[in-house]
Amino acid sequence: MRLDSILLQPFSSRLWDPFLASGGRHRFQPAENFLRGLTPSGKTDYLETSRQFLSEYPQRGLVIFISDFLDDGDCFRPLQYIADFGHELLFIQLWGEEDRMPSGQGEMELTDAESGAQLKIALDENARQSYTAAFDDHAAQLRKLAMRNGGRYAGFSTAVPMEEAMFGPLMMVQGN
Repeated sequence: MRLDSILLQPFSSRLWDPFLASGGRHRFQPAENFLRGLTPSGKTDYLETSRQFLSEYPQRGLVIFISDFLDDGDCFRPLQYIADFGHELLFIQLWGEEDRMPSGQGEMELTDAESGAQLKIALDENARQSYTAAFDDHAAQLRKLAMRNGGRYAGFSTAVPMEEAMFGPLMMVQGN
């Protein structure tokens, strides 16, 4: 276990340059620095990145996805492909509070952090409740996909302190 390797593979519309950490615990800090240096950019394309991933990494293993899982396309089918090829899935869904439960009232203009696309909406209490219910349903579908394939799921807001996430939701995925 001490010499296990971990490959960090960022993605959006395609796979980006990976980071390989191997050789034990002393490699955690460079891996953490790599993760902290990542910034959202470009639209997410789960279908294309799943195809690339399966081509690049055919050997079966644990695949941990850290994402908001929010995109314009279907993420469920491409994620299922990865499981169909024998990979074990762990989904860690992260979201900002505003991603799950938008605040404000009236006419608003939203800007997607990854693509820069803008959308004008009218927000009232009914729209907020409907949106939050749809967000929660999306999260439940992710959890079902993971569980159906023998995988795990954890989801939480970025407002949750790192220590609480590590010893709360992430520890609990073992019991899912």
